[in-house]
Amino acid sequence: HVLSVVINVDKVLKNDRELSKAIEDLLIVRRDRARALVGKTTITSYRRIHEILGSVLDKIEGRLRTGKQINIIDLSKVLVLISYQEARGQISKVLANYLKDIVRTILHEVGRSETAELRGIVSRARTLIDAFTVLVYEYGKK
Repeated sequence: HVLSVVINVDKVLKNDRELSKAIEDLLIVRRDRARALVGKTTITSYRRIHEILGSVLDKIEGRLRTGKQINIIDLSKVLVLISYQEARGQISKVLANYLKDIVRTILHEVGRSETAELRGIVSRARTLIDAFTVLVYEYGKK
């Protein structure tokens, strides 16, 4: 695998210690491995995905705080966006797969997890996509 430590998204999103370790590993990953992860990803494309996914995650967190129902269609739209950018060659397959795993994990947990647990998952997802942003800005195509 391209990273020195494989990121098990499901585990990372469900445990603070796992997230912390994954973030630490991402931020100190060797330059060649970071470039392999980021690949052909353009900063503009990732920023667009990050903006939309981040906004959806923030909206979900807000709805969980107020007890409102979560609209899973927004998460499905993000999956389409990620796949579209991957098909256009604007984001690497490896990074796209991590992002899709993040969205799928949340989709899977909606309606299954308790509110507090789901809020933690969503918060960790936001932190993980922010960590990917660091690598994209450092190694992505301008």
